Amino acid sequence: ARGADLRLASIRGTRIRGEGTSFATAVVSGTAAQLWTLHPAWTADEVRAALFNTAQVVDGLRVLDPQRTLAVCTAAFSDVPEGAWYSGAAAWTAAHGVVQSGTGRFAPDAPCTRAEMVTFLYRAAGSPKTARTESGFADVSAGGALERAVCWAVEAGITNGTDAAHFSPDETCTRAQAAAFLHRALGLPEGQR
Repeated sequence: ARGADLRLASIRGTRIRGEGTSFATAVVSGTAAQLWTLHPAWTADEVRAALFNTAQVVDGLRVLDPQRTLAVCTAAFSDVPEGAWYSGAAAWTAAHGVVQSGTGRFAPDAPCTRAEMVTFLYRAAGSPKTARTESGFADVSAGGALERAVCWAVEAGITNGTDAAHFSPDETCTRAQAAAFLHRALGLPEGQR
């Protein structure tokens, strides 16, 4: 963990700024310890993923904000009842940056669009960089987060759009499309069941 412009407390009780791996490692490991306290069943990989996926990207580098990480990983969606059959899965999507809701709502009964499904899969895969930089679809805005997800999905062979020129991002993702997207995202051959 590299550290730059870290806000620290001095031995005199005043706030100072510091930098370096020694300071940053303490911040990252302290945040990881808090995550494990909140989620004792999580594996090291799950804690690492939560730290990585809740970090903000600044100038191409991931910057950990412990308050944001803990808020995302402890916040229950206001519309997900405690004990609901999907509550654990919904919490996982928040902790791993798959579903990012600025409203604090999961919308469990809302239909999922093709744009949302591809974005969820892209984030679950770790938002990898791709060689492809343009989606090639007339209905996908250039330069946005959706275009990055669509470029990944096309490059990974998950989708080719609804036709050669359209992705149809606002259409509901049917169960058949969701099953095909998941099957391909897992890298399973088309004939494999």
